[in-house]
Amino acid sequence: RDLHISLHSFPTRRSSDLCLRACCSSSFVQHPHASRVVPATRLHFFFLLPRQATCLLLVFFFVWNRSLRGAVSRRTAELEASKEDLRVSESRYRGIIENADDTFYRVDSQGSLVLVSSSGILLLGYDSAEEMLGLPHERFWLHEEKRLAVLEMLKQGEAVRDYEVALLRKDGSTIAAAITASFYYDKDGTVLGIEGIIRDITERKRAEEELTSTKDLLAQTSRMARVGGWEASPVTGAIQWSEMTREIMEVAPDFLPTSANYLNFFPE
Repeated sequence: RDLHISLHSFPTRRSSDLCLRACCSSSFVQHPHASRVVPATRLHFFFLLPRQATCLLLVFFFVWNRSLRGAVSRRTAELEASKEDLRVSESRYRGIIENADDTFYRVDSQGSLVLVSSSGILLLGYDSAEEMLGLPHERFWLHEEKRLAVLEMLKQGEAVRDYEVALLRKDGSTIAAAITASFYYDKDGTVLGIEGIIRDITERKRAEEELTSTKDLLAQTSRMARVGGWEASPVTGAIQWSEMTREIMEVAPDFLPTSANYLNFFPE
C-alpha cells in the first residue's frame, strides 16, 4: 500500500519531556486533537513521552522490515527464475552450435576472434579454442582483399551469403570455404563486431575442378577425333551440342539448337 503521512501538533506542558511518536495499527485511530478519524494505513507523527515513542517506533520498523524482506524474497525468486530460463536457452543454443557441421564464429570490434565452435577448431587445425581466441581475424584469411571486401559489403548494408574464400590453417595449408556474415549489436544498436558461419567447401571445389578437367579432356579428345556430341531432353525439349558438333555443323560457337531448327541439319 501507499504510505500516507499526516502531521499533527498540539500544545504540551514541557517540550523537554516530549519526542516524536510514530503510530501504526490495524484499527482506526482518533487523536484527541484531530478533527476526524484517520485510517490505520496512515502514519501519524505527534509528540508523546520517550518510552512510548520508542516502543511504537520499534513496532513500526518491525512491520516495515518484514514487508521489505518479503518484497526482496519475491524479487530474488523472480531473478532466479529468469536466470534459469536464460541458462536453459543458452544451453540449447550452444548445443545447436557445437553439434553443427558448419563453424560459428564471432569477431569483436577490434578484429579479434572471441568465439568459435568446436567444428572450427578441427577445421583450422588447432588444438583448442583457447589457442584461437584472441588471434586477429586476418590471421585466418589467405587473401586480405577478400576480407576487406566482406567488411565493405557489410558496411554498405549488403548481405554476405556463401561468399567463397580461402582460409589458412594453423600448419599453413589452405581450405576452400563459403562464408555467411553479418554485424551483431548491443541493446542500444551499437555494432559490437562480426559473426557468421563458415562452411567447408574443399571437397565440392575439388569435385568441380575434376569435372572441369574431365570436360576439357573430353573436348580435346573430340577435337582430335572430330567427334561431336549432343544431348536432348524428352521432358523439356532442350538440346545441347558440344563445341565440336557446332564446328562440324558449321554454325557459330554461340548457336543454340532447338527442336524447331534441329531437324534442318538432317534433311531426308
